[in-house]
Amino acid sequence: LCRLGRTGRRATIRGPDGEGAHSGAVAFFGGTAPRLAFTLDGHSLGYNEIVWGSQALWDVESIEVFRGPQTAAQGANSIAGAIIARTKDPTFQPQGAAQMEYGSHSRLMASGSLSEDLAGRIAVDYWARNNCIDYTSPAFAVGSTDRDHESRTIRAKLLWQPQEIPGFQGKLTFLHSMTNRPDWEAATEPYEDLESATASNPSWRLRTNTTILDLSHDFGNGWTLFNQLQYSDIRIKRSTEPVNSGTVVLDQDVTSNETRVTFGTPEDRISGVTGCSSRTRLRTSCWITAAPPPMTTARTTWGCSPKPPGGPQEPDRRAALSARRHHPARRVELYPQPAGLRRKLRRLAAQDRAGL
Repeated sequence: LCRLGRTGRRATIRGPDGEGAHSGAVAFFGGTAPRLAFTLDGHSLGYNEIVWGSQALWDVESIEVFRGPQTAAQGANSIAGAIIARTKDPTFQPQGAAQMEYGSHSRLMASGSLSEDLAGRIAVDYWARNNCIDYTSPAFAVGSTDRDHESRTIRAKLLWQPQEIPGFQGKLTFLHSMTNRPDWEAATEPYEDLESATASNPSWRLRTNTTILDLSHDFGNGWTLFNQLQYSDIRIKRSTEPVNSGTVVLDQDVTSNETRVTFGTPEDRISGVTGCSSRTRLRTSCWITAAPPPMTTARTTWGCSPKPPGGPQEPDRRAALSARRHHPARRVELYPQPAGLRRKLRRLAAQDRAGL
């Protein structure tokens, strides 16, 4: 039914690799879209969230796997299938659970009533371990890279069912997740020594904060109205040593809204569903440290414009907005080949100095 893909980063269902045509840093720099849709509590996970992040199975209610193309039902990026996961909702009866493993893994869950109409639930999952490979090369560069594994997930939910409004339900979900991992964890010959002679190993650190508001009303006559509003703040950092070999910090703000109306019951001759959905990427900012001196860093805000060396790493937002009004950011294709990227940055730097 479902197995790991060729890179082990995304699931493969019935053959097509869910990751897409590219993988790893090539996909990250060149841009790609996943073939497999992955939805968690209604939130559609992006490529970076799946490939470089981790999704905890603690306190999960159900996982559904849809085989084959699901574009009609799930929308874009689902030509290889879809995975839909739902976590448990708050309960008005007290619940609690804990699971701990010495040295690496801890899980906690608590749920219960906060008032007559309000219930809450919180779940925490933490997992960490050291890298099992020893890097023996004298030229191995560590720098700011972190080759150990770490995953942290905190999920909080509030469920509101007012007795004064029969059939109405509101649910607020907040999810925080953080993942740190190396680009790879592989030994060189002789493999049984678990040692590697490589000179570098980039690391990835992904942080996601997602807020979801679900509102639904069952009118009691076969008609149900549902609306889901989401906002996600995503930050991913690719650390390399030396830093000018491809260190990247990517920030994204994404919002989406889905409205559905269902009508009819299983006993009715006519039943159906209608609705609409939208997804908007509010902001995309990217710091790239990939070009040799004198150009060392580039700033991307719906595009990319070079920044001279020695400048602030995080410019004042008001000044940045003012600069964009007079000098709109130019688009830069993030080529997988570093040489192509360097040439593009140098050309844009020359244009900026010439006032073009």
